[in-house]
Formats: sequence, C-alpha cells, structure tokens
Amino acid sequence: HRLSVAVMFERTRAISELTGGAAIPSGPKPVRAPMPGMVVRVEVAEGDQVSPGQGLLIVEAMKMENELRAETAGRVRRIHVAAGEAVNPEVIEVWREGVGLHVWEGYGQTESTLLAATFPGMEYRPGSMGVACPGFDLAIVSGDGERLPAGEEGEIAIRTRPEWPVGLFPGYWRDPKANAKVFRGDWYFTGDLATRDEHGYFWFVGRGDDLIISASYRIGPFEVESALMEHPAVAETAVVAKPDPVRGQIVKAFVVTTLETEASDELVAELQAHVRRVTAPYKYPREIEFLAELPKTISGKIRRGELRLRER
Repeated sequence: HRLSVAVMFERTRAISELTGGAAIPSGPKPVRAPMPGMVVRVEVAEGDQVSPGQGLLIVEAMKMENELRAETAGRVRRIHVAAGEAVNPEVIEVWREGVGLHVWEGYGQTESTLLAATFPGMEYRPGSMGVACPGFDLAIVSGDGERLPAGEEGEIAIRTRPEWPVGLFPGYWRDPKANAKVFRGDWYFTGDLATRDEHGYFWFVGRGDDLIISASYRIGPFEVESALMEHPAVAETAVVAKPDPVRGQIVKAFVVTTLETEASDELVAELQAHVRRVTAPYKYPREIEFLAELPKTISGKIRRGELRLRER
C-alpha cells in the first residue's frame, strides 16, 4: 500500500524544494514556491518515515484547502452542462434526483460556438434546448430562408448578413459544393430541425436526414426517444426510419433495456402503448429491436446512420 497525496497550488507559497513532482528532500531548504496551478504528488510507502519536507507539504496543503473553503463559502457553484447530443428530459430529471444538480443544456455545432442554451437563472422548460445566445440571430426558417412563425417546424439557421457573426466558421475548406448547400441567401443552414415557441425557446426535432416521414406524417425521432426513455425498462434508445412499401417509412426503435429487465414480446407491446399514450398514435415505433448496446462514436454520440443502414 502507498499513500499518495496530490496537491494543486492555487497561489504561491514558500515551501521546501520540489523536484519535478518527485519526493520532497528532507533538508529544509526554502526556495521559490511552485507556480499556481502546479500539481505535486507525494508518495509515502507504508511504514516509511515522513521527511520534514513531505510533512510540510501535506500540512501546507491542508491549511490551504481550509483557507480556500472559507474564502469561497457561498460563492462557488457547481454547474453541470451537456452538449453534443440532445438530452432527454427523463435523463435530466434522473440526474437531478440522484446528484442533486440540474443539467443545463447547450446547442451548437462543430462549425460554430454555442448557439442556444438554457442559462442558469432562466426558466427551465423540459425538452427545450433554450434560447439564442447573444451575438447570434438564430431563427427557424423555411427552405427558401423565410422566418417561420412560432410553433411551426423548420430548419435552424443563423443570419450572416449584414454582419458575419463572431463564432461562425467561414466555410468548408476547398469544398464549394458543401458551402453552397449550407450558405444560402442571408443564412447559414445548420441542417437541424426544430420549432421555436412564442417565448423564444427552441425545441429540437432532429437532424434533417433523421426525420421520419410515415404515411405523410413528419415524425421527429427525438420526441419518440424521449417518450421511450420515460419508461422504467429503457436504459438507452435510438429511433430511425425504416423503409416500408405501404407507408414509405415506419418508426423503428432500437432499445437497450435496464439490467433488471428482460426483452420480450410483452415489453414491445408495453413500450408501443406507452409511446402512443404520451405522444400521438401515429408516432409509436411499429418495430422495436433490443440490443446489448448502441453503436456510438468515440465521443459518445449514437451512430444513427449505422442503424439506418441496417434497415435498408
């Protein structure tokens, strides 16, 4: 067994000599204090005698921690944020119940900085990704760039005229075809579908290529996924379109169950009835397939494209 003490110096302080994070020499040789932010690790084997330098370092670290706690009492807040993938409201609620802190969502793209968010101090609306960030004219527009009224589904777009917003990329490198697709008229088209309510809150529907059109109904996979996540038997889920000769496409859900739940035909029927009840009759997944895990990217995003390819 070894005792390992890691110390983060938030300010300078004269202590014994530090040798690149190695053990502290026993000789009390005062030198310049470590730089702020420097991490020093001291390892002491069980039964070893602690040198004066090691003891001083540990004592100083404990004193410093107490001082910092007293100075920041009531002023330091821990905030949890989420970005990269829409977070289902059920997940946020479970996190709050288990950890005691709210998850503040943000929306942006690789091509931009943060575009929308629910900021601390604002009213939280379950399922919404928040309001536009300062500096961006963010809107829901039609395919020809016309602003759509509140409640109408369209594409999220950023106005690029008369001034280019700070934080938006200038274009794809040597790819005029891709640039022509996203930069049209006065707008940069994100490719994400959403609605905007009368209070300015944006509500994510899904990627444009994720949208499911079944018997002329437009169905956003995120709404169906959120409904499934509310069921206690569901740990994870992803919803995609599956080609269908009659309806054009149907809603198909891939589900990872919780550890204590067994997949069964009865569970399929139960999940379908649950989605019908909390969304709309035409939005329920006509097919449900149970998986041990969902395919994901290295950053943890669900690879919906891979799931769609399985159904072709």
